[in-house]
Amino acid sequence: MAALLRASRKGIIALYNKVVGGVEEEAASDIERAYGGFVRAEKGKLVEAIAKSVVQIAWTEAKGAADRLSFDEQRRYEIPIRQNYLKRLPSSVRAHIGKRRNAYTYNAQVDVHVLSMENS
Repeated sequence: MAALLRASRKGIIALYNKVVGGVEEEAASDIERAYGGFVRAEKGKLVEAIAKSVVQIAWTEAKGAADRLSFDEQRRYEIPIRQNYLKRLPSSVRAHIGKRRNAYTYNAQVDVHVLSMENS
């Protein structure tokens, strides 16, 4: 889908119209997938493609160096349990978690990572 999108305002509008205009018909004709799941997946891909394009447009208009913009594919971050949260737990729970603190993390996920890289 991203390959179909030109990083321009007109490109975004064209892709939006193509996806939204055809996704329901395509979903109805695909008997192997659930209608709602198909529509959600296609619209999710659309949002990611638009997000990347909007960032590219803004970066270009801000005269940012093209070699400093990157869309990293790493999508998960492990966020450790906070020490001040542990302090509020009952002592037996705190002791159990404290011994295994690295096992208690929140896996955060975002759709699009945008990095402005340092010049080496």
